[in-house]
Amino acid sequence: MVYHDRPALTKMSIDDMLGAMHFFRDEGHDIQAIVIGDSYNVAAYCQRAGVRHEMFENSPIADKFSYAWLRAVQANCDYIAWWGSNNVHGAGYLAECNEVLHGNKVATFGTRNCVIMSASPEERETCVFTPRKNYLISSGQFFLTHSIRNSVNVLTVYDRDQTFNFDGKILDCMTSKWGDDIVQVVTHDEEDCIDVKNDVNIHSYRSYMDVKAYDRYLSRDEIRPRHPSLDLYLNGHFD
Repeated sequence: MVYHDRPALTKMSIDDMLGAMHFFRDEGHDIQAIVIGDSYNVAAYCQRAGVRHEMFENSPIADKFSYAWLRAVQANCDYIAWWGSNNVHGAGYLAECNEVLHGNKVATFGTRNCVIMSASPEERETCVFTPRKNYLISSGQFFLTHSIRNSVNVLTVYDRDQTFNFDGKILDCMTSKWGDDIVQVVTHDEEDCIDVKNDVNIHSYRSYMDVKAYDRYLSRDEIRPRHPSLDLYLNGHFD
């Protein structure tokens, strides 16, 4: 996980990640996790939770993402799972991912379903977002480490002034070498991923809600009981 600022949101996502780690360990997987960012508040939370944390400045942001990929590849696990610092994931989605992990190796897999939600209690409406092209939702996407090693130089993949689309650039490198067929879509329902927006996000809540009409809108009140870490965050637990 890579983060900057917004400690309460980040702790929400770490809490969700911890739940996912427990689930996958119970399913027989060996799991490692690393959180990279610039908050001593979050670092202390990670220490209490038993999660490795490394401090890294946010500028240039491309260097931080390159370093995160390098550390993930160096861990030498079969897969790298990218976890967003303002996201939570549905239990059903994790179960679908587990089925893939127990099967034949897949270069990359993840969902295309994401609910966009505002952190502000004044914004009650959410939308169900689907990314463009063949992209998957970045948070909760799995990459086969062998495929990363053989298609991406993680130290030089980003332009120094790049400020977004860090996961998309990795996927572009992979598909340019092996084609779009390497991407496997894994879906349980619309709430595979919840993306909570506040004032620090690269892409704001309004940049999604105002740009187009969506097929589905959901109320945050119907979503939050199904996602314990999100509910804790909205109740101020991580403040």
